[in-house]
Amino acid sequence: MERHARPHLYALGYANVDVIANVPHLPRDGERVTSTSTEVYPGGMAANCACAAAQLGMPTDLLACIGRGGLASVLLEDLEARGVGTAFLYRDDATTVALITVTPGGERAIVSEPVAY
Repeated sequence: MERHARPHLYALGYANVDVIANVPHLPRDGERVTSTSTEVYPGGMAANCACAAAQLGMPTDLLACIGRGGLASVLLEDLEARGVGTAFLYRDDATTVALITVTPGGERAIVSEPVAY
């Protein structure tokens, strides 16, 4: 039986911090809505993919750009805790933030800063 090397995932894309505001309804034009709760989570499609693969036992590295401040620490600590390799992260001045509003029924709207690559 032939043995093959174990695959290694290199996830290339972005990592950001998601600020999720749970709201009773999405705001209409010019309307202010008060959230019932607000949470902060690591996010970004490539980072989420890398975390999922690492948790399934696949060796994984993330190739992305993150900042140097406190928000970057949230991302870095989460990636390392989930077993994602961080040697290929590029450290820049800012970490991308996405504001996500979510209604009880699951409707959502996302406002994001320009993504750092």
